[in-house]
Amino acid sequence: MANLPRASRAVELDLAAYAQGVRVELIGGTAFPPIGQLPYLLTLPPYAFYWLELRENEPGPSWAQPAAEQLPEFTTLVLRAGLDALADTRQREAHRQLVEREILPTYLPKRRWFAAKDSVLRGAHFAWGTELPVDAASTNRPLAGATRPEVFINEIAVTLGDADGTERTERYLLPLSIAWESATLPALPIQLALARVRRGRHVGYLTDAFTTETFARVLLANLVRGVTLEASDGRVHFEPEPHLAELAEPPVAAETAAVRPAPLPLAPDAPVQWLAAEQSNSSLVIGESVIVKLIRRVAAGVHPEVEMTRHLTRIGYANTAALIGEIAHEGADGERSTLAVLQSFVPNQGDAWTWALDYLRRTIDELAVLTEAVSAGDGDAAPTAVSEARTDTDEALAGYLAFIGAIGTRLGELHVALAGPSDDPAFGTRAADADDAAFWTARVDEELARALDHLAAWQAANGPRAEVGWLLSQRDALLEAARERAQGGLGAMLARVHGDFHLGQVLVAQGDAYLIDFEGEPSRPVDERRRKTSPLRDVAGLVRSLDYVVGAMRQGPEHVAGPAQERRDQLLERFRNASTERFLEAYAAAILAPGSDDGACMLDLDLLDLFLLEKAAYEVNYEAANRPTWLPIPLAGLARVARRLLPADVAPPVARDPLGGPP
Repeated sequence: MANLPRASRAVELDLAAYAQGVRVELIGGTAFPPIGQLPYLLTLPPYAFYWLELRENEPGPSWAQPAAEQLPEFTTLVLRAGLDALADTRQREAHRQLVEREILPTYLPKRRWFAAKDSVLRGAHFAWGTELPVDAASTNRPLAGATRPEVFINEIAVTLGDADGTERTERYLLPLSIAWESATLPALPIQLALARVRRGRHVGYLTDAFTTETFARVLLANLVRGVTLEASDGRVHFEPEPHLAELAEPPVAAETAAVRPAPLPLAPDAPVQWLAAEQSNSSLVIGESVIVKLIRRVAAGVHPEVEMTRHLTRIGYANTAALIGEIAHEGADGERSTLAVLQSFVPNQGDAWTWALDYLRRTIDELAVLTEAVSAGDGDAAPTAVSEARTDTDEALAGYLAFIGAIGTRLGELHVALAGPSDDPAFGTRAADADDAAFWTARVDEELARALDHLAAWQAANGPRAEVGWLLSQRDALLEAARERAQGGLGAMLARVHGDFHLGQVLVAQGDAYLIDFEGEPSRPVDERRRKTSPLRDVAGLVRSLDYVVGAMRQGPEHVAGPAQERRDQLLERFRNASTERFLEAYAAAILAPGSDDGACMLDLDLLDLFLLEKAAYEVNYEAANRPTWLPIPLAGLARVARRLLPADVAPPVARDPLGGPP
């Protein structure tokens, strides 16, 4: 498609016959938005052209994510009083029964934070609720009248049926509010609405209160006051950290303002930015200084995120967000559960996963074009061109490795801090015993057995693949090697760790790395996430993430077979090996630094391979269930660690491995 005139031109194309297809620009590999039923609009600059290929089953561009699915038809609730009748489970209220029986069973499975999508939802009801007091400092709306702001925090109990016929109950946090219709009503409260609401002549939406600015400000205002609210079952505690009062006070003098932390955004017009409304948890930022994280799936006990960030804040670990406070529910039976975590916001340029992908997309394409030009260039100029190409590659690699090294340093410093002495028995260190070895063995056995079964099914459906066949033939040997590595870990130093460490848990901030999200793997029980384990579990997570970001590059629309792709693959492999080595070097330097007495106890490559095996097997299971086309990424990682675990005479040849093993 070409535009020959010297003026820009727009064109509308009738491509409805190719709906859901994705057009990929072949020079840069850029994916265009998916084709729909409406005319497809393109604008071409002067003297320009597009060289496009139409592909099926291709993901669109990352920025073109569809909005959250809206319910096809809303039930209308006619309210004469407030929302308290919904929240007060001690009353028999017709509107609440309608929500519980007809709306929640449809609404909950559509939410990404609802973890039980594979189970049958047999019922849902309000377990407890309470109204949050709203004052003039939290809203610009009148505090009285038909459209007064109402904010309720509620816990929903969901009854689930599993495939084996058993029933279980899970609990989810679903705060509620009414978003009244107006010319300025944003889309998010409508997209996440449960029902329409009418009160007199006013019409609005019963929606997830997280989508409203008032909710965010009310949480912060009540935390500053440290209130305790009565609920229909128990109490809700707003528990500020000791230093919160300092942040809430204005600077006492202009000359001290520059050295004080940013004041809390308590004004009713403080801006609110939603980071993740539809993830496993929901996060927002108030005034670019406070981040609020709702814990959607509620579990009894000490929440790892609160416990870890409180400890790190108190011991002065600098490269994470400081804890500001916790909101928790205490039932009438004394059972306690965390509802929300508030932390200081770290201004950042995004997470390390996005940074790494963007860096590789930009750099690898440029280097591939450069090396292609060198290979096709004039013979007399070839030595100079080759030298320049190598210099450019080395400089690009150095920029990537600098930040990966920063991650290794900050993770090492985190582990040293967590291994320090503590009066709190939840922290400090201990030596691994037989129970720990048995626990590691059981986890690897479970993940690896499922992974090999998935790979066998995948191979049966897609044809034989050498790596899969070899792994299946070594099933018993791999399980035995894993048990030996677990037993070899007896006596290893154990401490609290991040628990779910990967590039997505690192923020890029002014060239430094900040570590976030210390709740561990959300799918694991709370007690397991709080268990002391080897710090190498975090190391394995980041090593696998470095491999995954390279694999994601190969899965993207830029991947086109041919000589150019071979050059891209060679460059990607170099970046993967070099980044893994740099991360491990920086990590080792941090834990072995003067004053880090426990550093040598944290380095055990045999134990690292055990956790890499478990992590790669877990990834195989995840991709088999969610993204089968991505299975080659964890498959390659699983085969790589298997070659190191097994004797050299049974391992097939492989390219150089930055962690050692057969050549």
